[in-house]
Order: sequence, then structure tokens, then C-alpha cells
Amino acid sequence: MELVIPDEQLKRIVEPMVEQKVREMLDLSDEGVSADEAAKLLGVKKWRVYEMCREGKLPSYRPSSKTLRIRRRDIDAYKKGELENAA
Repeated sequence: MELVIPDEQLKRIVEPMVEQKVREMLDLSDEGVSADEAAKLLGVKKWRVYEMCREGKLPSYRPSSKTLRIRRRDIDAYKKGELENAA
């Protein structure tokens, strides 16, 4: 049994998903903040931010080997309890 989806219907399904992914990839307005700034926003010590990132509770990325950045949207999501691994 072969599933056949008309092109227009497929386009209506896939196009919004692709547009959303492209917007996320090109979102330069959320370049991220330092661990120091994240600590201030979360009301915790800087070492706790590093610990949360290491434990996977707070997503982060390293644009260079000595720099840790956390996106503001991830900080907001953590504060709201929306992150999957949040404790």
C-alpha cells in the first residue's frame, strides 16, 4: 500500500515547518549572553550557571573554546519551567 499525498497538500504541511526552522537558524537577535549575565538574569551564582549547563538543565553553546553563551529564550524558558530537563 502506497501513501500518496497531493503536492498542494504536502506543501501546506511542510512549508510552515521549513519556514519556522529557517527563522530559528537565522535568528541573530538572540545571540546569547555570557554566564555572568545569565547568572544575573536567573538570580544565581555564576558557577551554578556552568553547573546547570554541564548537567543539561540549561542549553548553551560555545562560539569559541573559552566562551560559553546561553540564549535569552532558553533562560526565559528555564525560568518558566518549560525546558525538558529542568529540575
